[in-house]
Formats: sequence, structure tokens, C-alpha cells
Amino acid sequence: MAQTSLIYLGTRTIANGTQVGGFEIGGLSGISYNAYTDIFTAITDDSRAAGSSRLWNVSLAYDSASFTAATALSSTPLRTASGGGLTYAIDTEGIAGNLNGTFFISHEGLAAGSDPVSSIPPWIWQVDAATGNKLAEVALPVKFLPRNGSGQQVPPNNGSQTSGVRSNLSLECLGITPTRKVLFTSNEAALKQDYSGTYNGSTNQAQNSLTRIVRFPGAPGSPIAAEEKVYQADQGTLFFFVRRFNTVPDILPIDDAGRMFVMERGLTENNTNLGSYRIRIYEVDFNQSNATNVAGINALVGASYTRLNKTIRWESSTNMDNVEAMCFGRDIDGFRTIVLASDNNFNSAQITQFHVLKTNIPAVTRRSLATSVSGSGTVATAPALAWYPEGSEVSLTASPSANYTFAGWSGAVSGSTNPLIVVMDANKSAQASFLSPFEGWQTNYFQPGETAEIGAPGSDPEGDGIPNLLEYALNLHPRQPSPVGLPTLGSDPNTLSLTYRKDPSKPDIGWQVEVSSNLNTWDQVDDSLIGNDGAIEIRRASVPTDGSPKFLRLKVTKLF
Repeated sequence: MAQTSLIYLGTRTIANGTQVGGFEIGGLSGISYNAYTDIFTAITDDSRAAGSSRLWNVSLAYDSASFTAATALSSTPLRTASGGGLTYAIDTEGIAGNLNGTFFISHEGLAAGSDPVSSIPPWIWQVDAATGNKLAEVALPVKFLPRNGSGQQVPPNNGSQTSGVRSNLSLECLGITPTRKVLFTSNEAALKQDYSGTYNGSTNQAQNSLTRIVRFPGAPGSPIAAEEKVYQADQGTLFFFVRRFNTVPDILPIDDAGRMFVMERGLTENNTNLGSYRIRIYEVDFNQSNATNVAGINALVGASYTRLNKTIRWESSTNMDNVEAMCFGRDIDGFRTIVLASDNNFNSAQITQFHVLKTNIPAVTRRSLATSVSGSGTVATAPALAWYPEGSEVSLTASPSANYTFAGWSGAVSGSTNPLIVVMDANKSAQASFLSPFEGWQTNYFQPGETAEIGAPGSDPEGDGIPNLLEYALNLHPRQPSPVGLPTLGSDPNTLSLTYRKDPSKPDIGWQVEVSSNLNTWDQVDDSLIGNDGAIEIRRASVPTDGSPKFLRLKVTKLF
């Protein structure tokens, strides 16, 4: 495997004060790319007004030679599950796009004075991309939640806090693998219990830059059995005899095998104005064999563990603005690109920047899925997309039409599991087979190769003079002679009658008694219910004989 390389392509800005739909774009802290629409979606961390956090759709025009424009398109506010506005200010930082039209969003958690009720703990939501409505919440390991020594919730940075994230140094990062199977997050800097000192930039530099990268299993809201690995950021710039410490503003999974990029941001001056930051991108292997899973270690202070190794892949050659966001973007010439975005903090001295880097990482292979049906029914795919990333999963749900049953899958898939999860490791086709009641009956008595001949509706495999369709209608055995269960005739000097057993559970059968005086032309005769044998109706049709020959028959028709 060739060594990963990142090459800077260019930068573009969106001017401060730019508004779309009456809202100003800015404060961009996370970014995600939708390869199906070629649109980037960024999350703003603006918490100046209640419920003001928004998803911003942005177009970035770049190719292999140049980066020419960045344009804000539209925005969607985050909302509660019921669609209402948020009643508190939030500090949303990370975003990771799913394949099903949803985003995962992380919130740092906010200090709120000394009132634990009004403080907002960190969270990760799954939200609808179109509406911004909350759909679900990802359960966080308890060690990330601000607590005091008694285990009670307290605001981040409260004087009694003994564990959990620190205010404004919390869940800055979200990343999801190309298959969208695995979600990662990371705290921006050390948890309270992982660093015993204060954040004054001058002491215990090696300790205060420790972060935990978390790999979540399962679906949102499921019990946590996450893996955690320790990552240590570099020491920052020495400025006026004070050592600045680097933080981790974003992570970016490269594949499902554990490779990821980790972005470090450090101040190069003693302020937060434009041009004050140096950005580094490292590559790490989360599955590094000797790296300790510290999920079971509540506090890193004094603990024994092995950190993740890291390899520098790119460093900004000039000072940049407050870059906080990173995602893969549009493929170029068969290779992936990386897009960085900055948070201008709605500060006139800063800007909203976008940067593009070209990589030598091959583009994710796109797989197609074709579905079809045999019989009457439909197949729904979730997510329903034009193509799927290599290794991603698709759920197929077969829905039979009324009176049909689902029989199974064929093509590149098999079995009768419904819904069925398909791993897209190749271009695939899947056919769902649906059977009418008669076709289902056939499968009980005939092998697949027999249904077209001896199992056909008009065939009589046992030679008793009763065709298969009538055997089915009357609940008889098609491969054994049927001496009982047939319609019966009755007569007296003036009346001829036919009595038969009708099974109402067979909606694909039409029943009709007919009369003839010459066996050539037949007329319909009404019948009536005269009794029941469980669910079976006993019905009888009668005609006057009038002294002339009369013949009655039961005509059974296959309706579908």
C-alpha cells in the first residue's frame, strides 16, 4: 500500500455577513458531503440565541486543477423530535452524514453558572436531513457526562465536577466510515478525570492533550459497549513563555478497518484572530494491536495504557483561520479529496474558509443493486439509492400484494428472511418471489420442476379424473385418489340438486354451479348456504327437472 499523501489544492471563503433566507452563515464547526447530490452540509455552533444552531448546505466548485467558488445555498434549523424549536442555546460541533437521509450531530455541552438544571450535558443526536428534527439519541459512555463526586450531574467546569467533559472542550468530533456502519467521536481535550491540572497552557502539557477516540457499536440508543483508545495531541507553540496546547477538532475515518485521519489545531499567537492557527492532519490505526482499549478505565491519571501511534500526513505551511471541520469530498480522477472548513465565531476579524486537499486514497467503489419480483408484490430498499458504497448494507423488504405470500429470494441472495440485510460487496440483483394461494398449494405437493407439467391446474397426476385446480378448491390430495369430498347430486321427481363444500379461504378461486340440458351449452345457477363444517361452507344449488334431462356441474375458475 502506497504511503498516504495529501496535497493542498486551494481555498475559498464566504464573506462575513452573507445571508441566505434571512440567516447569516458562520460558526461552521463540522462538515459532511453527500456524493449523491454533490452538496456539503455544515453544522454551525452558534449558540448566541436559543435554538439557533443550523445545518447549512454549501456548494464547493473544485476539480483536479483549481478551487473556484464556495456558495451558501440554504439552511435548516435543528428541532426537537416533535418539530418544535429548541428552547435552549446549544453548541453543536460535529456532523456525520448517513446513507438514509439523516445526520449524526454532536453537542459539546455548556456550562450554565451553578445551576445543574439549566446546564446542558453533551449529546449526540440523529436528525432528519430535510427537517432538522431529532430522530434518536446515541447513548454516551457515562464517563463523558459531567458529574460530581456523588455521581450527580453538574455543569461542565463547575467547581464540584470530578469527571466528564470540560466546557468548550467536549464532543468536537464526529466521524463515520464510508459504509456508514461505524460511528466515532472524540473529546477535544482531556476529560476532567483524565487530567488533574488546570488549563493554563503552562503545566502538564503531555497530560492535558489526551483525548479518547470512541468507536460506537450498534444502533443509536443501544446499550454502550464502546471501544475507546487514547490519542495525544502535540505540544503547541511556545508564545511569550506560555506553551499553547493543541486540541482535536475533528476525526475522519478512512475505511472500516480502523484507519482514520485526526486533525490537530493549535494557536500560533496569543489570540484567536485570522491567521492564528496551525493545522496538522495525522493518520492513525484505531485497530493498532498494542493500543489499550480504555473503555473500562474511568480515569487516565495514574493508569497504565498504550496510546495510539500517529503519523503526520499534512501540515499547513502558513497560518490558517480557526479550522474545525473535516470531511471527504468530491472524488477527483478516481481519488478522494478532503475538505476543511473554519469557524469564524461570527467575529469580524475571522473568516469562513474552505480548503481542499487532494489525496492518493482510491475513491470508494460504487455498487449497484437491481431488484425485481416474480408474482405480485413489491420490494423496498432502505436506503433507496442509485448506488451503494462498497461494503455498505441495504435492507430489502418484500411486501406481497393482497392474497399473495412471500416465498423467498433469488439472484445474488437466497433464503426467506424478510427484511433481508444485503452487504454490497459486489454489484447485485435480488428477486422476490410471491405466490398466489394456488401456487403455495402447489409447493406442498410438487417439486419445483413439476409445477409446470404434472402440477399444472389442468393436470391429473393420480388419474382419478379430478384436475389439480379442483383438488385444490375442494381440499383434496392431488397425488392420491379422492373418493370423498367431491360434490354430490340429489334428485326427486321434480328437482335436481348439487351440494358442494366451499372453502372461503381460497380467494383465488371462483365457484359457479351450472346447468345444461344437452351438455353443450351451460347456464349459471344460484346456490345457497345450507350449513357449515367449521370454516367450510356447505352450499347447494337446485333446478326443476320439468320432465326433461338436466345436468349440473360445479365450475371452478382460477381468478389470479
